[in-house]
Amino acid sequence: MKVFMWLRDELGLLNKLIRPILPLTGGFGAWIIARACGADAQTAKAAAVAIGASAIGASFWHYGAANRMYARKHERIEFQDPDILKLMGLATFWFSINVAQSMLPEACTYICTFNLVVIAAYSEKLASDWTTKNLTMAIVSATPIIIGWQAGKFRHPMVPWTIALTMLVHLAHEIVKDVRDRKANEGIRVTLPMVITNEGALQVAGAALLVATVLPLFLLRFTGTPIQRDMIIFSMTVFLLTAMWLIIRKQQIGVCKNLMKLGLCFTIAALI
Repeated sequence: MKVFMWLRDELGLLNKLIRPILPLTGGFGAWIIARACGADAQTAKAAAVAIGASAIGASFWHYGAANRMYARKHERIEFQDPDILKLMGLATFWFSINVAQSMLPEACTYICTFNLVVIAAYSEKLASDWTTKNLTMAIVSATPIIIGWQAGKFRHPMVPWTIALTMLVHLAHEIVKDVRDRKANEGIRVTLPMVITNEGALQVAGAALLVATVLPLFLLRFTGTPIQRDMIIFSMTVFLLTAMWLIIRKQQIGVCKNLMKLGLCFTIAALI
């Protein structure tokens, strides 16, 4: 029984550290875009593994580098030696870069290396101010789409729209998250809600999401079946309703961030 409880606790901690939803959704997105751009099955899988490992490395590194001020303040986890986590992050990033270098086009290696450099800079400096914090994470969140694009044999015209959509949705997501974490951020970093109030930040997030609502329209011409078109329309509806809530009601609801991710996942899945 003690062994079972220990294993449960360790697995629970590992789940919080690596946040499996991030590498899974990132890898899935990279695989879809790679296949849409003509990559063979092995190359698409390699792109998914490379970017998934990059996401895990980012979680390890950020937990270790920003242990005292980690963004998920509602569930602080303290470590006696956070440098071990940074080493685990570096090792996972190395694996990501090695996969890209050995199995993917050269540009994919640069993308994985870019993620390592940016996450390290984010944890040390870029996360401290709203002018760099949210935009940085929006760019990093689009790298699964970019690596899938670069892994393919041709440059599909739908990808720039997908990159723009991904960045806008994650920009809105980060701003909403900053509203939730405002109290814990006091004295640690300057976030947008501290500059223009919670209500103003939520309206900015809603405006970004409102622009994102329009972008799936440009993806409709790349769909080939009714179910794909229905998924795109569903995503637009989710984005629009969430944006209207944020702009008009100026209130954060717990499902806002999840709705953004749901809409984005449906959009990308419709491109299969």
